[in-house]
Amino acid sequence: MNLRVFAERDVKGLSAYYTPDGIANSLAEWAIRSDCRSVLEPSAGGGALVRAVLSRLRAIGGSAKIRVVACDVDASTAAKLKNDLGSCVQVELADFLALNPVDYVAFDAVIANPPFTRNHSIAAERRKFLREKFGVVGAAGLWVHFLLHAMSFLADGGRLASIVPASAAFTVYGKALLARLCKKFGSVKILQLTERPLWDGGADERGAVILAEDFNRGHCEQPSIGVWRPKSQEPKSSHIVASSVFDNVFESCRKISDVARLSIGAVTGRNHIFLMSEAERVTAKISVRDVCPVVSRAKHVRGVSITRSDLVSLAESGQSTWMLSPKVMSREVAKYLEKVSAADRESTAWFRKRDPWWKIDRGAACDAIFTYMNDYGYRIVLAGRGIYCTNTLHKVAFLDGSSALDRAAAVLTSLSVFGQLAAERLGRTYGGGVLKFELTDARNLPVLDAGQALDPTLLGRIDIALRSGSVDLAQELANAALLPHCYGKQWRVASAEMLAELTIRRHSRRHGIAVEVPR
Repeated sequence: MNLRVFAERDVKGLSAYYTPDGIANSLAEWAIRSDCRSVLEPSAGGGALVRAVLSRLRAIGGSAKIRVVACDVDASTAAKLKNDLGSCVQVELADFLALNPVDYVAFDAVIANPPFTRNHSIAAERRKFLREKFGVVGAAGLWVHFLLHAMSFLADGGRLASIVPASAAFTVYGKALLARLCKKFGSVKILQLTERPLWDGGADERGAVILAEDFNRGHCEQPSIGVWRPKSQEPKSSHIVASSVFDNVFESCRKISDVARLSIGAVTGRNHIFLMSEAERVTAKISVRDVCPVVSRAKHVRGVSITRSDLVSLAESGQSTWMLSPKVMSREVAKYLEKVSAADRESTAWFRKRDPWWKIDRGAACDAIFTYMNDYGYRIVLAGRGIYCTNTLHKVAFLDGSSALDRAAAVLTSLSVFGQLAAERLGRTYGGGVLKFELTDARNLPVLDAGQALDPTLLGRIDIALRSGSVDLAQELANAALLPHCYGKQWRVASAEMLAELTIRRHSRRHGIAVEVPR
């Protein structure tokens, strides 16, 4: 089966986020220069990039002599482009990944906004085909294959300008792509967009741009990483003064990795099948012996700790806090799992990895749970005996030799103004302004020294405050317990300084406003 057949199947599933005009114009201005004689746009979509190219060519007086080729896999989109752009652009109705570069004269520039389709959304057969074709390892999205293929269309000295997901800068497959680009281009830059673009179609996706030039004319050791502000955009910004009292303590305090191991939680492969409420368990006649209590959402952890009785109560209220985890296949479990078709078992990667396919590797129970997708900020929540979490959270296992005081300090730091400011500085902003922590980020978060002892009633009082919705009170209690040990009698002054920076950073993150820190 060839790529064109794959493409015809998958057109409707492409994550096609049409390019905002401001970004398109700035990309074209960078890529199209006086020496440019040919331009390729491999995923034209609504045509914003092609129009920006034509506008740029008119501005430099070269539109009549330059060859512009635009490609799109969707027939209606391609037809509209032909109608709108006329003969000045050669429009190809094809899956770009199926095009053979030997059929084209090499291009001086490629300018692109490739589909952001994630790895798990690519059909299994096509994913295997693409990985082998382009030599890609790992969970690379479709955009990675697009850019690798685009290089084969470039002339020596050519330029590549592309919009990519912001994750390109820090994921394993993103870094692997950048390394391959560096071997082929004299200069490679990946620049984060200062604001979440207003994509045509309303998609909620953070973006970056890759700018690579001097193809096949040398190489660079590593990409330049920074922030890119298109000239056509004047992003709002918040000016803050970084808290020096935070910096001084952060440099010397312990990290979470010094007291605990963090790892992903259990991967079910189908949460709507393997996670269930009490009513769903009873209806399916699944024994309590065949389920275990699980945390799958941050909202399940309301206090400083989570117990089995908490999760049972949530299950009884309709929350999916039971995880199907039988040791052997009973008749009731087998009947319930008939919901998963043979085709689903074959197409789901995690099912194929497991033997038997239904047996989840839940690992050891959690000592604590780390909430890695947050609006307010991260939390570390102590877990009672026999509690597990899914991969929508991070699992915390305290190191041998860690004391009860160490564990309490980790919980309190996550609630304190110090810990919350560290989160805003180290975390990554995702769609909707959510703060997310990959494992590498989470491991670098601080754990403040709690001194010799804590008030034995403290965690109980904070637990009550959190469960009643008094987050500010919980933070005040955590600050009063930890900050005097770090800052002495001036701890309230230090707290106010850190809170000022925290407030601005959090507001800026939620509203997509660039933060500028004067030095």
